[in-house]
Amino acid sequence: MTHTILSVDDDAAIRVARNQVFREAGFEVIEGVTGTDALRLASERQPALVVVAIELPGMDGFAVTKRLKSDPQTASIPVLHISRRGEPSRDYPESLKAARKRTCSRRSSRRS
Repeated sequence: MTHTILSVDDDAAIRVARNQVFREAGFEVIEGVTGTDALRLASERQPALVVVAIELPGMDGFAVTKRLKSDPQTASIPVLHISRRGEPSRDYPESLKAARKRTCSRRSSRRS
């Protein structure tokens, strides 16, 4: 069984290079360019993983993650944020915040 990765980035050169690595590793890759693409494709295709650039036109990667995690149909899909900036620590707290809300609520519901 081939696992599917949804890869979303508005920079075509980066997206093509990243997706080539995924394909060479044996993954099926679905490509998106915008946050809207990410939401639609995640819902339609239910990938094993969403890899999303933080900086996207319109809806950024953080907003995409929040929307994916708030939708029961896509909430369980893991999301990996990718940043082109040379300062990952700058985006790290926001990435954690976007993911933590779902993780904490899932843990809380298990204890009840």
